[in-house]
Amino acid sequence: MEIGGATLNELSYQLARSYCVPTRGVYVAEPAGMFRLDGPDNGWIIASVDSQPTPTLAEFIRVMQGIPDRERV
Repeated sequence: MEIGGATLNELSYQLARSYCVPTRGVYVAEPAGMFRLDGPDNGWIIASVDSQPTPTLAEFIRVMQGIPDRERV
């Protein structure tokens, strides 16, 4: 999925294994725009948004759709 210029995917088993984390969350494959942070940004995992867990890409989309435009989270 692309949002704000970034590419997001479900966290795969292979990536979860390489990060030594459970297979849940959203993987930021190509950080850009609102998903670009200062410093090294070679992929990272989103576990929650606005204090709501995002264990899957579908849940991440649901949470993001509930946030009004221009609201800071």
